[in-house]
Amino acid sequence: MFAEVLRLLLVVDLSVRTAVLAGVLEGMWVSFSGTPQPTDEPIVAPPRGSTLISTLVEISVDQLMKRRPFHYRIGDDQLSMRGTVMSASLSQAPRRKRGRPTEAERIRRRDEILDAAVRLFVAGGFGQVSLDDVAATAHVAKRTIYSYFGDRTEMFVAAVERLRHRTLGPAGDEDDTLTGLATKIVSALHSDEAIGLHRLMVTEAHAFPDLAERFYRDGPESYIRALGERLPEPDPDLARALFTLLLGEPHRQRLLGLRAEPTRAEARGHAIAALTQLGLGVLLMDVGDVSGILKG
Repeated sequence: MFAEVLRLLLVVDLSVRTAVLAGVLEGMWVSFSGTPQPTDEPIVAPPRGSTLISTLVEISVDQLMKRRPFHYRIGDDQLSMRGTVMSASLSQAPRRKRGRPTEAERIRRRDEILDAAVRLFVAGGFGQVSLDDVAATAHVAKRTIYSYFGDRTEMFVAAVERLRHRTLGPAGDEDDTLTGLATKIVSALHSDEAIGLHRLMVTEAHAFPDLAERFYRDGPESYIRALGERLPEPDPDLARALFTLLLGEPHRQRLLGLRAEPTRAEARGHAIAALTQLGLGVLLMDVGDVSGILKG
């Protein structure tokens, strides 16, 4: 297989060969300029003194390292090792722009890695998923995962933290009331993503006690603290009771797969019912919420 790389290197400038060989060691798609011809004829070196045409070429080094059929790409077309044009849909990874990524691109790539990790953790268990698995699923190099997270534990904690940040949001937003926060907590913690993480942690807690401790601190404990900050008066016991009601029996049914993810309206109704049960609802709800409860 490596012979195919060397054969392909005959058609590119010497100045780009170092980058290609470095990419081989990283196990990534490698882009460079060259003149491979998308035909059924074998690739040959251009005549001495001829001008090379700059064409984007990408080698699937990941396939090469795993002894799979070797391919490369020109533009949007994927080619076989003899240069025959193949379907572009066979590409193993999305094309990425060259150069230093912007902050928005870094955030998007980080989310893509976390999404891939969560799917794998939920499907296979925390202990059974390796960084190589995540890298292959997210179509990134293993060193990229190290640069963002460090290791598997930090990646799991990052997924929990991301859910918390999305739920609590910045202080002072338009839905920063106790009712608004309670609604967002119900929506988030009854979601498919949160239920998957919760099931996983219950299963793995005995084997990874430190991870379980961090899960509780960065998850439930942080939500309880946020609820307490929005109570009329500081009351840790009341905040814990409210959080318990925001999960309640519906959350148990979600964990068992007996109930679907709630809609926004259902999450708000659940939150209002919990607030009302603790004597907090009527003071913080609008007229429409109260009317809905009386009709229910």
